[in-house]
Amino acid sequence: MQDNRAHLKPLPVPPLDATLPALRHAVSAVADADTLAATERTIEDFQANQGPALQSALEAFAADRDAANSSWLADRWLRDYLTVRTPLQTTSNVGFQINLRTETSGLDRAVDILRALALVHLKQADGSMPEEVDGRGNPLDANQWRCFNGALRIPRPDCDEVTFSELGTASRSIGMIVDGHVFDLRITDEQGRLASREQLRAILEVLRTNSDTAGSTTGDPAAPALDSRLSYLGSAALAEVPLPAETQATLRDQLFALHLIDDAQATDADLLRDLTFAPGHAWVYKPLTYEINLASNFAAMHVEHSTVDGATLVEAVRRVQEAVDSDAPTSPSADADVTPADVAPLELSPVAPAASIPTGDEYAVEIIEVPKLAKEELPFKFSADAMSQLILSIAQLLTFGRIRAVYEAVDMREYKAGRTECLRAVTPEAVAFAKQLVAGKPTVEALQEALNAHRNWVIGCKTGRGIDRHLWALSFTSEKQSGAPLALLADPGVKAARTDFLSTTSIGSDAHIIRYVFAPTIPNGFGVNYTPKATSIEYCLTFNRDKAEQPEQFQANLTRAAELLADFLRTL
Repeated sequence: MQDNRAHLKPLPVPPLDATLPALRHAVSAVADADTLAATERTIEDFQANQGPALQSALEAFAADRDAANSSWLADRWLRDYLTVRTPLQTTSNVGFQINLRTETSGLDRAVDILRALALVHLKQADGSMPEEVDGRGNPLDANQWRCFNGALRIPRPDCDEVTFSELGTASRSIGMIVDGHVFDLRITDEQGRLASREQLRAILEVLRTNSDTAGSTTGDPAAPALDSRLSYLGSAALAEVPLPAETQATLRDQLFALHLIDDAQATDADLLRDLTFAPGHAWVYKPLTYEINLASNFAAMHVEHSTVDGATLVEAVRRVQEAVDSDAPTSPSADADVTPADVAPLELSPVAPAASIPTGDEYAVEIIEVPKLAKEELPFKFSADAMSQLILSIAQLLTFGRIRAVYEAVDMREYKAGRTECLRAVTPEAVAFAKQLVAGKPTVEALQEALNAHRNWVIGCKTGRGIDRHLWALSFTSEKQSGAPLALLADPGVKAARTDFLSTTSIGSDAHIIRYVFAPTIPNGFGVNYTPKATSIEYCLTFNRDKAEQPEQFQANLTRAAELLADFLRTL
């Protein structure tokens, strides 16, 4: 897939006179009267003084970046990811459980999925990846597909670097993670032909049973293999002991990494938690590490988030399933000549970091399925997304006696160099209805107002009028001009409205991505993935076992909140 940004709409800069009233509205949902009054004065001062000049500077910068087929968001957005110094798996990486169906099982299933993954990634390598479009036929930014040809985030002292492979389909390899070590497995020959099922199965069998001697295939039985657990340390530690340049180049040029497990006892929640946080499952600086369980239908991917977002991954998994369904068996003679001799261990850094590798044991993952009315039972149009968010607000009120700020991601790839926008799902209208419902006096008028408020946020985000990215851009514009961040963002009410007690996101269906796991953005909060189904909503919660606020009660109250809402809807 080629870069298509020249044909996309520019990412708008929201008008200041739209963002500031919307900010005040968001603050009013989570702040008391005195805090809100102080915030209103701060907003008025900003609008009268610093705001217009910063807005003009940001608009000029946006026009310049648009002329370069980029956006005012893109470079700084990436930089904010790349300056993270803490371990990525507990900061920004995501574990996705994916829905891949095969007619095989065990190692044969792993081989079928491996071939399908390779076929999709190789399309990016040969430039034939189809352009992605949205439901209305609009083209979407193709740049996030670039990492499917192989990429690597490289730890640097202050700001990491992302490098992309420029290779074609010839002599391509993947990274195989075996017993915590990384090997290089060539899967295409010099003509770009993909290894057969038989060849790949033989190689995987050798790796699984003889990983401790795999170095002998290179002629050096003592060759050390790169320990994948090192990547869990974070850039602050890894930048001090960089990997050899040859090892970095090999990691970059690998189409993806693959890890096989064989666990018939663990639940999907446990497997997904381990994939996301437990050392040894991924090279966490690689955009995509896939994991396949030989003992069940579990398949997943560990994603380094700086270059690719969830909506792109949904389409990628759809294409992988399509490749699984269409990849007819071929005879070995028609495929590449790939043997166990094509497996090589990656060179280990000569100096190991002194820092201890985090275990990720502090995180818990819980899956809760709550009831919802079927679409035909609803008394009026009620989006599944709005319902899912409203249940979260009601559950907050039931558990904590108050409702704190919620982040909801909105896909923005229809815009040039767009990524995501933030929908502020906790509105004063949602809070008012939640309070009525919990008090036993809900009204249909209050519910309609909550739904309209949510709908207006969706429309605002999709038309480029979300406030969070705008405020963030005004802040980095202030930093460029005066060296100081935006004082408006330090206001207590604004901080309350933008501190995500719940960091939430949804793909909208489990057809391709079943659920996913990511660390909460604040120690006492929750990461929440929700998936609406026909008669239920699944919530997948991630939280710190020791620091999260009342996690057991919150889980129980999700069910109670859903039941209260459903009971009220039945009366209408």
